[in-house]
Amino acid sequence: MGARIATKGVFATAKMKTFPLLLFFLAIFLVGCGTVSESPQPTTPVANAGADQVVFVNYQCQLDGSASTGNLAAYSWNIKQLPAGVVAPAITLSGKKAYFNPTATGTYEFSLELSNSLGVSTDEVRITVVPFSAPSIEAGFFGMCAHLNSHDGVAGGDIDAMIAKMQDLGVEYVRFDFDWKEIEAADDIFTFSVYDNILTKLEAAGIKVLGILDYLNTWSNPTDGNATEINRFADFALNTVRHFKGRIKYWQVWNEPNNEIFWGKAPNAVNYTLLLKAAYSAAKQGDPAAAVLIGGLVGNGIDEFIYMSGSTPITFAAKNYLSDVYAAGGKDYFDVAAIHPYISATDISLTASLEAAISATKALMAGNGDASKEVWITELGPLFFPPVAIDPISSKGYTESEVAGWLSLIYGNLKGKVDSLFWYELRDYPGGLSILNPNWEGLVQSGGSPKAAYNAYKDLAKP
Repeated sequence: MGARIATKGVFATAKMKTFPLLLFFLAIFLVGCGTVSESPQPTTPVANAGADQVVFVNYQCQLDGSASTGNLAAYSWNIKQLPAGVVAPAITLSGKKAYFNPTATGTYEFSLELSNSLGVSTDEVRITVVPFSAPSIEAGFFGMCAHLNSHDGVAGGDIDAMIAKMQDLGVEYVRFDFDWKEIEAADDIFTFSVYDNILTKLEAAGIKVLGILDYLNTWSNPTDGNATEINRFADFALNTVRHFKGRIKYWQVWNEPNNEIFWGKAPNAVNYTLLLKAAYSAAKQGDPAAAVLIGGLVGNGIDEFIYMSGSTPITFAAKNYLSDVYAAGGKDYFDVAAIHPYISATDISLTASLEAAISATKALMAGNGDASKEVWITELGPLFFPPVAIDPISSKGYTESEVAGWLSLIYGNLKGKVDSLFWYELRDYPGGLSILNPNWEGLVQSGGSPKAAYNAYKDLAKP
């Protein structure tokens, strides 16, 4: 009996130690089960090839099946009908969104097939291809640059005040960014509410828009020439232009692509032209009446300008950039040329160097068969004058009357030489900008108080 009691006691002790251990492993097992995610299961596919469309011949067309449903479904685009005698075009980047280049007018029909283990679904779309029609260009001469999507508007909380000032000034068009990463923060999810609100306010004030389609996204970089990434940017352009069809006519593809600060690396005209071609085609698909501007080129698109930041050279204007765009086949992919001739603004009392820069741009365009296209200055302000040998961004301030006089001079002397001139900018950057000391570009101070140049602009735009 004593042995049995001892044995029982040992068993009892072992049981007491083992039971919590079993609970521990059971808890781990249960927690583990709670965190294991089941594999995605297929759902019944339902194909949606998108709405029928009318597009221009020889410009890339997007096929859009993103309204389709069906988890784990494979997408396949197929040609059902072509215009007589047309060779079947290649369908590239096939998936929810695919692309083809229509080489002849007529009717093209495509079918989209979705398939998974639960079945197959098909839908069809008709693409009517018509001859290209150039848009009418009738923008006013008095433009303004303002950061309405950021510190001059929604972020600063004073968009109503800024729009009221532009209305008082007689601004006809305002130029600001339609930032890709804000509109499409996640792939294929578009949010336009901020821009809808801005546009509603501008429309009430009678001010039209030049929208800049620009900049990298957190999940895509289209500047390296990669076709997939370029088409992601083009898809953003298509959806944005389509969303604002009938409300915004003028769009600009990127800002200063010949400037490494805004291109994000050494400027590359070939890669920019690939982006320009895709975005232009997308804009025309979104709104055939849209007018597309080349990204405003620092200088005149010809002259080189290297800025030395200490011992580091920074390309502000790549040499012969516009020529390289033409050489890469960009001629038919912009309706209006745009330049930012800051580097030619060398004197506040003369415009001769500006006029020479504009003439050189026009001569280059004429030599490439583009003499009939308009030239706009989509940015110009007193940033660079007077030039300094080492640091071209002057540390010398100008009086308000000097800047006002120069504004009157450029708007008076350049009218008839360019078709639209956008002053940079409406308001001094809040808090100042490191390269501008003092900050004298704005027509109003960062707090909103008008400067002498404000009245100079108003006198010209609202005589």
